[in-house]
Amino acid sequence: MENRPWNNLGAVHMTPPLHLLPKHPKKWLPKFNHDDGLPAKEHLHNFMLAISLNGVIEKDCVVRLFRYTFEGSVGFWYFSLPA
Repeated sequence: MENRPWNNLGAVHMTPPLHLLPKHPKKWLPKFNHDDGLPAKEHLHNFMLAISLNGVIEKDCVVRLFRYTFEGSVGFWYFSLPA
């Protein structure tokens, strides 16, 4: 490995999450699979409704929970992105 700071795993300080995620989010979050024909706008509405109904108010949790809604080709695309 070359001697570059960005190649050193300890070079970037990552702060821990501010809030813990709610338990079992995969059970109550809506799923989005583009191949099913559901418009993205409707999925966002369903996602925000589920967030609200489950009492999630912390913005960092909302952002971290959104990835749990991806399935099918959308999930494959998202999880193939570089970190």
